[in-house]
Amino acid sequence: MAVLLLVLAGLSAARGSAAEPGVEALALTRDLKVGAVLTATDVAVTRVVSPPDGALADPADVDGRRLTSAARRGEVLTDRRLVDTPGPEPGPGRAAVAVRPADPAVLQLLQAGSAVVVVGIDSAGAVQPLTSDALVLAVLVAGSGSGDRSQPVLLSVPEAEADRLAAAALTGDVALRLR
Repeated sequence: MAVLLLVLAGLSAARGSAAEPGVEALALTRDLKVGAVLTATDVAVTRVVSPPDGALADPADVDGRRLTSAARRGEVLTDRRLVDTPGPEPGPGRAAVAVRPADPAVLQLLQAGSAVVVVGIDSAGAVQPLTSDALVLAVLVAGSGSGDRSQPVLLSVPEAEADRLAAAALTGDVALRLR
């Protein structure tokens, strides 16, 4: 009886592995453009006989990551096909803009989440409000000391104000005022 059970178990195991050869990997469920931000619904777990090196198997590993190039439905995703989102997410309807404050001492007063107003100086020397709705995403301060003007502050600003703020940050002095 024991021999019969062993034979049946072996046949069952052989049939199970023959029905599903390969290993689990993620494949795209639809065609996607370069730079597409993936969600768990963009991939499905499939079995692949000979997966490429770096093949991903967990849908949680791709959530929020971007494609490095366009991809077709059914393609197996690898670690090289994806890039992480650069930096903190600015939020819906918002953009991340880096500015270098004219007064580097303000860097010591800021932290992620600080609400600030950004102002600039126009060519006539008048104060020009650039945005009153900015949130600090990251402060890049070099070590200790009083700060360094070359170190930017990454701000989350409304999308409609991002280009104007970015241009002002490149062409002139900007100042940050805590809200």
